[in-house]
Amino acid sequence: MNTVLHVDTSEVFRVLIRDRFMHHGWRYLSADSTAGAMEALERNEVQLIITALELSGAGGEEFIVTLADSPFRDIPVAVMSSTESLEIRKRLYDRGIMYFIPKMIKPDRLVGCLDRLIREDEVSIVLRDLRIAVLDDSEAQRDFIAGILRDRGIGNASFFERPTELLADPGEYGVFIVDIILPEMSGDQVIYELRARHRNSVIIAISTIDHVNTVSTALSSGADDYLLKPFGEGVFMARLKSNLRTYLLLEKLEEKNRELAELAVRDGLTRLFNHRYLYERLSEEIEKAKRYIRRLSVAMFDIDHFKRINDTCGHRTGDAVLCTVAETIRGCLRDTDILGRYGGEEFFVIYPETGLGDAAASAERIRVAVSEARTEGWDEPVTVSAGVLELKNENLQDLVEEADRRLYRAKEEGRNRVVAEGP
Repeated sequence: MNTVLHVDTSEVFRVLIRDRFMHHGWRYLSADSTAGAMEALERNEVQLIITALELSGAGGEEFIVTLADSPFRDIPVAVMSSTESLEIRKRLYDRGIMYFIPKMIKPDRLVGCLDRLIREDEVSIVLRDLRIAVLDDSEAQRDFIAGILRDRGIGNASFFERPTELLADPGEYGVFIVDIILPEMSGDQVIYELRARHRNSVIIAISTIDHVNTVSTALSSGADDYLLKPFGEGVFMARLKSNLRTYLLLEKLEEKNRELAELAVRDGLTRLFNHRYLYERLSEEIEKAKRYIRRLSVAMFDIDHFKRINDTCGHRTGDAVLCTVAETIRGCLRDTDILGRYGGEEFFVIYPETGLGDAAASAERIRVAVSEARTEGWDEPVTVSAGVLELKNENLQDLVEEADRRLYRAKEEGRNRVVAEGP
């Protein structure tokens, strides 16, 4: 959880800022003096400081000076003040503050400023850990960019003089800053190759050339932005953060897509593969076994007397038992085995390149392990019955139905047992 430290004597602004940051999931700390603020920083890990200029004792400007000479100088600082003096604002920016928020604006606009500050600071936090690669054959330009990043607490940057050095680096970078005019090969070609390898990374082209064709070529090669030299610190950071916001959105989108893809093949309760995906994998494994003349076995498990667990203690306990059994079975299998929840209290295991004897032995180990496992809320041992079968000439449906028949025989013969023989 991110933490904001708010240094102010105004109760009104303390309430407003506390509520806004907590609304976004931040932890809120407050102080009304330089001494109190420094004490809070000593005791807590803080990601953002918001200070007023009017504080108890010495003013907020002295707090900023104190902060600059402390171990906490890299924490982003925003100043809130009612001053309209441009001279004071310039002096504050020169002292290293990153944001200025006027107090004398309407409440809804102030809330908007705080929301933008929160979003912007999340980008700053990510920047501190993000790997950045800078390619420029000018030592002066590399040193200039290094200084900008260093002053903002961004230390995870690598610098390259020649394109071959960067392209040979196997590292994963979130941001590439690439000069267009380079020795050995053009920056456009470097950008093209980087984009092929790093689909979502931010690539910013930099150059002294201000011509529409050059800009167009860089962007069509895969650059996200084009920054004209010479540029100042403010412009550089603004463009970097602007592009990084897009990068973060793409990362979140890909994460959501991965989650959706996972949900499409997983059972929501046990996180095992679901029925549909089991059938897809079984079809693939049957095809491979027949094509390459390999052995394949399957096992179907069912929890004995599961209805009694639900009827006695409720479905929450029943769900807990299902999860315990699922984890127990998983712990008994090899990485190559495929486990899924077939439905209800039934589980299905696919054993690639495995004969009947080894599959039956695995099922027996699972039976014993389940009987020894315990679930909170259910004091009695839980047992499973299983039917095991090796593929001969059956199709998918016949294989599953025969495994189910052997499971049914295990039930008829007294439960808590494995049946691996045919009729």
